[in-house]
Amino acid sequence: MLSSLRTKYKNYKKKRDLYIKYILDLQKWGIEAVADKANLFRRPCPICRNHSCVIAFKAPVYTFVKCQKCGLIYASDILNDAEIEKFYINNIIYQTGWAYSYDIEVAKKDLPTHTPLVNKILKFRAGQESCLEIGCGHGKLLFELKPHFSTVEGIELNEVTSAQGKELFGIKIYTKKLEELNLSSEFYDVVILNQVIEHLNNLNFFKDIVRILKPNGIVCIACPNADSLSMKILKGKHIHVSTHGHINMFNHKSIRSLADDFGFNLDSITITDSLDIDINDIILHGSQNFVHRHSYSPLTLPLSIIISKINSKILIAEKITAKLQCGSYLVAILRKNGSIRVSQQINSIKY
Repeated sequence: MLSSLRTKYKNYKKKRDLYIKYILDLQKWGIEAVADKANLFRRPCPICRNHSCVIAFKAPVYTFVKCQKCGLIYASDILNDAEIEKFYINNIIYQTGWAYSYDIEVAKKDLPTHTPLVNKILKFRAGQESCLEIGCGHGKLLFELKPHFSTVEGIELNEVTSAQGKELFGIKIYTKKLEELNLSSEFYDVVILNQVIEHLNNLNFFKDIVRILKPNGIVCIACPNADSLSMKILKGKHIHVSTHGHINMFNHKSIRSLADDFGFNLDSITITDSLDIDINDIILHGSQNFVHRHSYSPLTLPLSIIISKINSKILIAEKITAKLQCGSYLVAILRKNGSIRVSQQINSIKY
């Protein structure tokens, strides 16, 4: 039994070490890329297009600011589209990470991995017909939603990922941006943005979401919570902002502003029960090469495992999070108003 525990412990540390290397490699690439100012462009707040902001915190790659109008925390000076496109096409760091994620999808193909989000969508769904996920990856969420809809489709710009998803899950996946697709107006009951909106440098495509949604159709947004306890403690060292990938951090206020801006009703906004921080993070976040969720020491790793096991039995963290609304992720349901006035309002927005 002792030998078995040692093996499990070694494997656990091996996985953590691999992920630490992956994140640090991403940070190194991002820091080198932003050092050349020619690779950067400055953007206003992607929700309200306001330039009035204050510095929120500095992360390894980007400096994040807070919009003084809508409360969105975002990186104002970011890598341009050409640099990001080169990264996703040619960079071995990205390719290695994405290959690993595909292996996980294959291993868990028939296991439910998105149950809370599936249940949330089904609770608020507007109809019985069609669902579109933007940034669907391999399409695992759509695969789990497939029994509940007559049509499930995805958008994934990575053509390799799209092809793998079609083969693995049998989902129709487009490889162009929503704005470039001639999708039918008022066709979809549900549009999903699951861990996507935090990556996008502008939100213009919401005008197209309004167009393709049926009256009273819904948009489900799941993304990191800017007001989480772990974000408040770790700030720029949080995994959500420690590489170049995430450039927007939403909270209640900024999600509501997004809904108002595009004429949606905000039906629901909830926070997950994960605190997303443990004793490793609290003790080690000041150390060199710290990686949130994965850094450890010979003392803190066993201790954090024991504390986690105890907490899973008595649910202390979940109770605290539910009380304080400070969990790591938020899920929002936006409902299309469907009135002519809203359509006119959306068409009049200037970008």
